[in-house]
Amino acid sequence: MMGRISWVIAFRPEAQPVIDRFSLRKVKNERELFPVYRSEDGRISLVLSGLGKVLSSAAAVYLASTEPEDSPEESLWLNFGIAGSGERDFGKAFLGSRITDEGSGKSWYPPAVWSRGTGPARREVRTVDRPVLSGIEGSSLVDMEASGFMAAASKLNTLEFCQCIKVVSDDPDHSVHEIDRSRVEALCEKALDESLPFLEELTSLCGERAARRRAPVGFQEWTERVRFTVSQGHQLRKLLQKFEILGESQRSLDLLSERRSEPAKACLQSLREELELVRMRNREK
Repeated sequence: MMGRISWVIAFRPEAQPVIDRFSLRKVKNERELFPVYRSEDGRISLVLSGLGKVLSSAAAVYLASTEPEDSPEESLWLNFGIAGSGERDFGKAFLGSRITDEGSGKSWYPPAVWSRGTGPARREVRTVDRPVLSGIEGSSLVDMEASGFMAAASKLNTLEFCQCIKVVSDDPDHSVHEIDRSRVEALCEKALDESLPFLEELTSLCGERAARRRAPVGFQEWTERVRFTVSQGHQLRKLLQKFEILGESQRSLDLLSERRSEPAKACLQSLREELELVRMRNREK
């Protein structure tokens, strides 16, 4: 099952394959700053930013503010759309290995944490302030949104879960003037199909990371009733995670009612002893 994904896309033709693939529906909002689409289960969200890096950055922040629940860190953030290339790359999809803002010179380097060969090839993406109508130089892809997206998304999640997927719509053999809606939709649909294994793996990794960071069952109750130091709080989290893995979270909560008047050190020791008893009972089954 696909995990949580937050898509930031400039225009509807680029977004249409994503909207169709995940059955996204437009979210009704009286104070709509950007059009937002969301799947029925809320796991896939998409915002249309419009042209340029400033709007792309603002749209990412806006989408994060509209999420009904969960942290932005639980979602894979993706900028998806077309780009130009100075190489003969028409129709090829690429993941941004380096995103560079031509105006400021700032760069972002999203690391590749997925299995080798799973995703599209990687290529530098250069974000410009004005459309390049001809004569793109070098092997970098050229777009107008990626750096703005990265500036915002990198504050919402760690870089490995902020990625850019670009499909080449114009190159030395295909003029930018030939781009139309049907071509963009066809190119983006093909790119999306090629990216699905990558999306499955990376959203799974993102979900696993979020689960590890999430406070285990009982953590809030314990910390509200017993005063732990920072170090003791880390120990408490790990112990409660082990209770959760064993399916015995309720036992840790029962222990809280019995030991709530004890100092933190004694509570941690009681949890360790109870955890060992739980393990012994499981071995005897």
